[in-house]
Amino acid sequence: MHYKSMRPDQYKKLTELVANALELPNHRRSAYLDKECGDDVELRYEVEALLNQSIHADFLEQNALSLGSTDFPKPQLKSRIGKIQLDQLIATGGMGEVYSGLDTVLKRRVAVKVIKAGLHLSSKGKSDFLNEAQILSSLQHPNICQVFEFFENDNKDILVLELIEGQTLRQRLEEQRNIDGLNVAKQIVDALVVAHERGIIHRDLKPENIMITDEGQVKILDFGLARFTEFSDSNPVHATRQQTVQHTQIAGTPGYMSPEQSLGQQTTTATDLWSFGILLCELLSGSQPHPKNSSADELLARTQAAQFKIPKRIPSAESKLIQSLLNANAEGRPSARSTLAEITRIQNFPKRRNRWILGFSLLTLALFSGWKYTTDLQHQTNKANAARIEAEKLASFMLHDLHPQLRALGKLGLLESTASETLSYYNNLDPEQSQKTHDKQALALIKIASVFDDQGHTEKALETYKKARQILIQLNKSNPDDHVVLLRLGQAHMNIGELLTIIGDFDAALPELKIAIEVGKKLTTDTPPENTSENEPSTHDRWWLHLRATYMITDTYRRKGELDSALSLLSKITPVAKDAAAKLPSLLPNYADIIYMKCNTLYQLKIDQQVLKACTEMAQLSEQALQQAPDEFRLNFNHSIDLGFLAGLYRNMNQPEKAIENINKALAISRKLNQWDPDNQSTENDMISNMNIKGQLLFEQGEVAASNEIFNDAYQRIIRLTEKNEELHFVHNKLHAEIYLNKLQAAQKTADFMRSKGMKTRDLLELFEELDRRQKQQNND
Repeated sequence: MHYKSMRPDQYKKLTELVANALELPNHRRSAYLDKECGDDVELRYEVEALLNQSIHADFLEQNALSLGSTDFPKPQLKSRIGKIQLDQLIATGGMGEVYSGLDTVLKRRVAVKVIKAGLHLSSKGKSDFLNEAQILSSLQHPNICQVFEFFENDNKDILVLELIEGQTLRQRLEEQRNIDGLNVAKQIVDALVVAHERGIIHRDLKPENIMITDEGQVKILDFGLARFTEFSDSNPVHATRQQTVQHTQIAGTPGYMSPEQSLGQQTTTATDLWSFGILLCELLSGSQPHPKNSSADELLARTQAAQFKIPKRIPSAESKLIQSLLNANAEGRPSARSTLAEITRIQNFPKRRNRWILGFSLLTLALFSGWKYTTDLQHQTNKANAARIEAEKLASFMLHDLHPQLRALGKLGLLESTASETLSYYNNLDPEQSQKTHDKQALALIKIASVFDDQGHTEKALETYKKARQILIQLNKSNPDDHVVLLRLGQAHMNIGELLTIIGDFDAALPELKIAIEVGKKLTTDTPPENTSENEPSTHDRWWLHLRATYMITDTYRRKGELDSALSLLSKITPVAKDAAAKLPSLLPNYADIIYMKCNTLYQLKIDQQVLKACTEMAQLSEQALQQAPDEFRLNFNHSIDLGFLAGLYRNMNQPEKAIENINKALAISRKLNQWDPDNQSTENDMISNMNIKGQLLFEQGEVAASNEIFNDAYQRIIRLTEKNEELHFVHNKLHAEIYLNKLQAAQKTADFMRSKGMKTRDLLELFEELDRRQKQQNND
């Protein structure tokens, strides 16, 4: 990547293009980039490079794996072949025998494959295979068993390979061990992507040729070795059916070979995709899409006719993918890269069955693609450092450059894989490396945590914010005058406090938020809002922290029932926020938040015209902020909340017409946001909240059937959310729906949980009263 050396305007354009291209299906991206990049070849190259990165499951590669101690027979050959000291026979197969050994020059454990004499290569075949072995060796893909050397010794062809510890996939399947089928499949097809795009085909992909290490890493064996039969003088390229059966260990294996293989036709990369389809079916169901105990002849006949039956227990998305892979027409099968993207989509976005297909290869970047320890220690160190630098550059691009744009679009979920992988990367750094990257780590951890938070992974987000806080405390001690570090420290404290409030730990939240407010005051003391310097940290960022932290602590006091403390702070911060927003318009959303909290806190005390005035101003301010950026996800979200709150206020003031008018507007926005990002739990919960308000309004107007319908919809949605997440505002909505659906036993349990958290808002207390009323009525009946 070269984007760090671009001009600022070009770099900004790059981030915009990548974010926008992610919104488009693959077939529309080229035309979009033609239009947007024009003659800027460099920019076009950088965008396409980012959109077509190879994909891996992990950031950190592992060394070649060594073999554990097992009881195998002694080698049948002499104990040494060239510089390789043979140890023991570890396997036999159709290609020959495999021994473990030691490369006495490079001091590494290796596997030595001695090719059967009958498969000895012709001169041309040896030259061709050596070329392919060199290409394979250059790939150094973590899911491909590496080829180290190929030579002749005593008239035998010798292949020196990476030594792997583990079990074959066949053994795993036969033992019925717990296998993450999609994860294994993803690693397999990831290797196919890289190999196929270098012109290499496996031709004999099957469980026996796939190893799984004890750490869960997949290793594909014998890549390219199936071509031996084509190079051998004794075997024609176009084999008859009988010849194919005789050479199944080489030309293919019944049950896994493609129709074109079974017919003796020319093979392409699509051949591997058919075999992968069979494998995927087996990984997900434990069986092939063929009848059990079929003979080789029966399997060949079925394959030639492209007959298969996908088990019904395989989910629809995976079943559809298998069906496309098992297309009788080789040209109709998806490529390895498209298959990988689809598996990634299925893994990461299970709800998105009809959206974002093949669009997220960027989001599971292989930041260490091709890194192996294959030479001396110094070379390893140089390559490792280069890989780390590249990893941090790409993580920086994803988390810092794309993050604000995807957040604005409500698409932070697209970064979840990258966030997890970046977190794993930093967790695996040794102490010395970690110390050197503390400043980068802290910022990355805050961004990572915000992604987890946005997706509803509260505990994961909280843990990550705390890691960032720990690093920033150390950095602040050694650099007390560094305002960038101070800003991030204040942000970490604030975010921790916010999450603690959300889960109901108010007493733990308050100290965190008080520290954040003090940091905000310190950062803004000598930087008035009219001083719009863009020096780091910017004026906006300084004031944003100060206003946001104050907003959050008043929310904590409000939820805890300490309304006087909340109102005292609000009376002080409201004129400050109003003045700041007037002088720096980008702070208008912060001022709107402050007014929202003022409205909400007053509402807890009384319902009168003063409260209505504050809440009307709140909605007007959020609408004004939204008009400045109508496609901004967060501003739409805020306005939906404000309208929903205003609707609830009108309901309490016995103005149902205005209540319905505002709740319909709120629902329209929240449903739009839910369509934008169906996996965003916060917007889903907001929509449920608005549905509950409308359901209650309909119930009170006597429209019981319509009320039940909307409450049932809300209940089904909230049940899915609260299965794994007990944030208080989620559980509050669950209680609301349970009461109005007369699920009183379940409602009592939910109410007990909410009472245990000490939350004392007006709406919640009203729900407790409604629950008591209904229970008494039930007992009387």
